[in-house]
Amino acid sequence: MKKNDTMGYLVYALMLVIAVMVGLLVLQPEFRKYTTEQLGMNSIVLVLISIVVAIVITAIFIELGHLVGAKVGKYTVSSWVVLGLGFKKNKEGKNKFYAGGFDGITGETIMVPKDVKKSNPHPAIYFPLLFVLVEIIAYVVLIVIASSKVAGGDYSILWMGAASETGIAISCMILLYQIFPAALDAKNDGYLITILNSKGNVEAYNSILLATDRASKGLPPEATPVYDEVTDFTAAVNDITLYEDFAKNDLEGALAIVEKTIASKKHVSPSIYKSAEANKLAIIIKTKPLEESKKYFVAMPIELKKFLAGLSTPAAIRAYILANGLIEESISETEAAIEKSHEVLRKLPKDRKAQEKGMIKEDVLLVIKTHPDWDLSDYGYGEKKPAPGALPTKEADPEATKITIEADKEAPSEKKDDKTNK
Repeated sequence: MKKNDTMGYLVYALMLVIAVMVGLLVLQPEFRKYTTEQLGMNSIVLVLISIVVAIVITAIFIELGHLVGAKVGKYTVSSWVVLGLGFKKNKEGKNKFYAGGFDGITGETIMVPKDVKKSNPHPAIYFPLLFVLVEIIAYVVLIVIASSKVAGGDYSILWMGAASETGIAISCMILLYQIFPAALDAKNDGYLITILNSKGNVEAYNSILLATDRASKGLPPEATPVYDEVTDFTAAVNDITLYEDFAKNDLEGALAIVEKTIASKKHVSPSIYKSAEANKLAIIIKTKPLEESKKYFVAMPIELKKFLAGLSTPAAIRAYILANGLIEESISETEAAIEKSHEVLRKLPKDRKAQEKGMIKEDVLLVIKTHPDWDLSDYGYGEKKPAPGALPTKEADPEATKITIEADKEAPSEKKDDKTNK
């Protein structure tokens, strides 16, 4: 379920086109026909109020659709948030008021399957679309009512028609984001429609939801299946076991899972495939003799080496640190990977972030062990090394400190002797 910022920008551009077209072709000609008195308020103020109200109404309808769909599909709801306000269940299962961030364009509903094999996510995907369509129909009815009143010379609810036209535009813009058939920069239902097209993917999705919920409560993950036929969704499920193996330092078991993803190259996205290759390289460097690791790295296709150099995933960063620290012996490239790691780790869930940070630290310390003269202290690893050619300081050389102190003690007695002789 990798997010795609580029596709998100495309959808935002399409939403902007809708807004401009509605503004120029519908609202502007409409407002020109009537005076401020007939509208009941300034047209700009009317539009701004209509936009805010429409966003709130559409957000509520979408998340109500998710909530009802979750109940129909046999899920429990652990979090329901609309525009930053809602509830979340605590560890005891009690609903608590929540105000904060969310993963979605207007809100987020987090579901937990009651049964990984039987819970059905499709109602939670389609009910929001149905609810927004009901909202749009309601706007159309209000427009018809307002128009009939205006035709009879009654302008008292003219504002309602104009506000409803704005509401249709806003709801269509948000609906476009929700049904767009690709992973975007925030959670959307359209991507799930394209993915949840098989029973295996549905079970994998439910396994991910269950594992995420347990992790958020600080509970250990339940035993999850390891899929031989890997897709983007089943890869996420396999990752649960993969990172358990990493935590146990079972690199042989981790390699076996990574190989399943590599063997399914045609069925996973390029990023997931290349991250699997990066994990494999990191494991080989840590478990095989240096010469064998070097041969494997040199023989890697150029596109995979470019992916590693892009430092876009934690696996790529770890592999790049090991390859440049132990094979290429490049301190500058190792430093570049360490520096980039902070940006990449920041985007990870809390539990995964902590584990990846620990794995990166382990790899950097392995590099420092091989190159004790490398100074990576600016990044929080190892001790500060003296600059080449620098004179030893008192802190760096205890013997030099001792000699200096002894010299200081002797100096006064020498002066005293000189005075006595005189």
